[in-house]
Amino acid sequence: MRKLGLLISAVLFSANAFSTTVHEFVPGLTLDYELPSNDPQVFSNVLFWTIKATCTIVSDTPEGLITIKMIRRTGTVNDQPLTAEPFDIVVKQGDKLQITANSGAQVELLNRADQTIKASCSSG
Repeated sequence: MRKLGLLISAVLFSANAFSTTVHEFVPGLTLDYELPSNDPQVFSNVLFWTIKATCTIVSDTPEGLITIKMIRRTGTVNDQPLTAEPFDIVVKQGDKLQITANSGAQVELLNRADQTIKASCSSG
């Protein structure tokens, strides 16, 4: 019942804001995400606890550049603390990203590659 409530809340809270797509991690589920070229995507943790997720790049793109920027609260990617100062990460097929998002965290990802980058993420 708790997972169903979290899934429903994730659907209800997902919305477009200023042409930025907002996604929310849902514990215990594996979700596929698309990062369209040059279209900012915001990922949020609306829960009261820290979420850890593993995302595997499953894109056909040989290599892509993603700009990551922390919008609110704290989190990490591959144990690197996220800050408001954007930084770039190069990803390719099969790469795994370890993501931690504290309660209330929001992070923006911007795919700077020419093609959509896809990732399959599971959180616990």
